[in-house]
Amino acid sequence: MIRVLPFTFALLLLSISPIAAKDTVSPPGSITFVAENKVATANGVFREWKIVEAKIDEKNPAASRIELEIDLSSIDTGNTKRDDHLRNPDYFEVEKYPTASVVIDNVRYEGGDTFDADVMLDLHGKQKTFTVPFRIEDRAERRISAAFMINRMDFEIGTPYSMINPLSIDEEIPMKVTATIPAAEAPRAP
Repeated sequence: MIRVLPFTFALLLLSISPIAAKDTVSPPGSITFVAENKVATANGVFREWKIVEAKIDEKNPAASRIELEIDLSSIDTGNTKRDDHLRNPDYFEVEKYPTASVVIDNVRYEGGDTFDADVMLDLHGKQKTFTVPFRIEDRAERRISAAFMINRMDFEIGTPYSMINPLSIDEEIPMKVTATIPAAEAPRAP
């Protein structure tokens, strides 16, 4: 149900050296989605996620790599009953698949403040790689954003859309991501 996550490359490419950075405290931005059916629209967010690894190579952006982990139980649509339903086996099945993993690599500069990157999403026991455009929102703050679609059926989340059922959720889920890249640690002397 999510098309998660391209997030952190452009700012990293422009503002930190090719060393590793990690964020294990609080989410460094937001991952939001919109799920719709004929009756209602659910705006949601994943409250807990982290950058597991960020390696940026400014001279060779394609060698850069960012790894994210999303706590799927942190889904929040503002409706406890709906959120509990999204956590159960009908959708995310969080007891079996508690997290989604995202790997962003093969960064390509597209001009201005825009970059493309390959995003590999591991969700609900399925993996898919797709290209996501993202942009630098604030160079000083090292904040980037991306907007894209994922098809929840690629990850076998929920049942296929049915025109007959007014509660059937669209298969294409719009995703928006913003992230602030953590400062890189200074290289240590040998």
